[in-house]
Amino acid sequence: VVVRSANFPVADKAAAEGFVSCKAGERATGGGAFFPNDALNTIGNGDAIVESVPTTPGFTGGADGATPNGWYVSVNNGSGGGATTFDVYAICAAP
Repeated sequence: VVVRSANFPVADKAAAEGFVSCKAGERATGGGAFFPNDALNTIGNGDAIVESVPTTPGFTGGADGATPNGWYVSVNNGSGGGATTFDVYAICAAP
């Protein structure tokens, strides 16, 4: 089991999305997102993780019965606290 991750920017008062793929032969068993600058008080009221879902080949958003191969996240940076970043994580395992 390994964690795959990537960091993505999100502008002030904007929405953004990001995704992380597992390597060939791995399957996503979970995932999520994190605002790493939260300790700097850049994340506030109006900021949110809007979607956090597994992805499948063809980016079908976790279609019923499909084998997930990554994780997709969309966020909203709506508080007016300035531009920031968010991390997307996929927990990947080889069967």
